[in-house]
Amino acid sequence: MAYGLPHISFLGYPVPVPCAGHAGLGFREAQPGDEPEIIAHLRALDPEDRRMRFCTTVNDAHLVRHAEGIWERSSFAITAHDGPLWSGPFNRPGAIRAMAELSVNGDMAEVGVSVDRGLRRRGVGTYLIQTAARLLAQRGVRKIVAFTMPGNKSFLALSRKAGADVTWDMDEVEILFDVAELNRAYLQRRLGEQVFHRVA
Repeated sequence: MAYGLPHISFLGYPVPVPCAGHAGLGFREAQPGDEPEIIAHLRALDPEDRRMRFCTTVNDAHLVRHAEGIWERSSFAITAHDGPLWSGPFNRPGAIRAMAELSVNGDMAEVGVSVDRGLRRRGVGTYLIQTAARLLAQRGVRKIVAFTMPGNKSFLALSRKAGADVTWDMDEVEILFDVAELNRAYLQRRLGEQVFHRVA
């Protein structure tokens, strides 16, 4: 079972990167029923990864409260699942291996991204940001802002590759992504995937 069932996710594609027991991840918009898997994903982050994600030290209780409040404070979240994407009589969505939380305010959105350590530097974070931009562009959002720590090398590398404006402070880094640019990259990638599948 390469990508779980169904093979094509709500957002239109599986991401061809290795993960436990499968050949890829399926991306979809998170639902409140995903809360236990979201908590499990956040709890699996080690203390340093948690600090990079939240720009402060957080414990398990904080992560639970954070996950419980996602539906109140965020416009939406995108999750990357290992295994089946949808609940049903014969399956449950697989474990969440990466996610992006988006909070929209006018033409700006703030994003928080977390990726399992075993999937770093394989483009998963980039796919999350680009897919978020695709959905945000349809809502009139022009910029995405993210905050992280100076030591978050993976996210800073992603940001530079995406052409984001990076502003350094002593304790925090502000990153500003252009939604139109990310949306173009998303569409180019999808077109490339379609051409590849037709040739294959």
